[in-house]
Amino acid sequence: MDADWSVELGADDPTLAIPWTSEDGSLRFYDLRAQPELIGPAVEELLRFAPPVALSSRVPVRTYELHGQRIAKTDEISLVFAAANRDPAVFAEPERLDLSRRDNRHLSFG
Repeated sequence: MDADWSVELGADDPTLAIPWTSEDGSLRFYDLRAQPELIGPAVEELLRFAPPVALSSRVPVRTYELHGQRIAKTDEISLVFAAANRDPAVFAEPERLDLSRRDNRHLSFG
């Protein structure tokens, strides 16, 4: 789903409404003030759907082998959090923004 969305939460926003454009092009709102039980899941889902850090890299401190692949201590390893957060083996409908999603095991902070 190519969703255009924005989060407009702030001290001056009394509605706590999150607008987004659905797949069919209609504007939808999640009103978190009317459903405060969704605030925690909504934060986690927004972190999964649009992580603050899409990727990071690391350099190992020693050479080792992982699943038959040699990784030298000078190799740079890219960790793509955004891709991991869209893994269909972990998330049902990973391309869909679902602010009520439960058991959200995203990797947005590594």
